[in-house]
Amino acid sequence: MARQLAHYLTAGFSFRLGRKYSLMAGAILFVLGSLGSAFASSVEVLIGARVILGVAVGIASYTAPLYLSEMASENVRGKMISMYQLMVTLGIVLAFLSDTAFSYSGNWRAMLGVLALPAVLLIILVVFLPNSPRWLAQKGRHIEAEEVLRMLRDTSEKARDELNEIRESLKLKQGGWALFKS
Repeated sequence: MARQLAHYLTAGFSFRLGRKYSLMAGAILFVLGSLGSAFASSVEVLIGARVILGVAVGIASYTAPLYLSEMASENVRGKMISMYQLMVTLGIVLAFLSDTAFSYSGNWRAMLGVLALPAVLLIILVVFLPNSPRWLAQKGRHIEAEEVLRMLRDTSEKARDELNEIRESLKLKQGGWALFKS
């Protein structure tokens, strides 16, 4: 339930903070929820920590594919999102295997706390990621958006063309109540 709520609320959060910092916020919540679960002193604390984890999953499931789609060039975008989904599935399989290994020892606290390790790695790696060019353009930071696109694309011309496409797409009302206006 918390995941669903977070998934819907993340759109505004991601628009204001950007995809990069939304990913970081989600990773921080993963660490807090995981460690909160591992060190829970009562059922209520454990439930609260699990709610925090649900919010973290909601943020990640919204923001990560959005970030990838905004960073990838048009010709590999679908492959990137498919690979993202495959890695999520692989992560679920690894979690089941890890949980099975921990279940023999009866150490459920370690089983819940180990989730903090990939989240800490994500926090460290996100620091080095650029903001998405689309988000930068939404915020009027067109020079920075073009710099990011130049890092990601083969030529400066492709970067400029893509920035112009982003600018044009931002001029259109694409969602919310604007869909129902004639």
